[in-house]
Amino acid sequence: KVDKNGTSQECPNCGAFTGKKSLSERVHRCDSCGHIEPRDTASAKVIENRGKNAVGLTVLENACGGGLVGVVQLNLFDLVKSL
Repeated sequence: KVDKNGTSQECPNCGAFTGKKSLSERVHRCDSCGHIEPRDTASAKVIENRGKNAVGLTVLENACGGGLVGVVQLNLFDLVKSL
């Protein structure tokens, strides 16, 4: 289970805080990385990222589908099993 609060205030692409939005504002825009997409889609991706982090999976690609340069995948379950 992940925290659903603040998902519309977080960029799914870079994780930056984008500020509180009114309910009438339906588009997510990030000033930090320039990411733009429908607000509900962005919030869903933030929840997905939080879920992956909660179970020990790294997020290997950004919300646009591009790979994250220099990221090495670590799975905490495999790490614990190897101890």
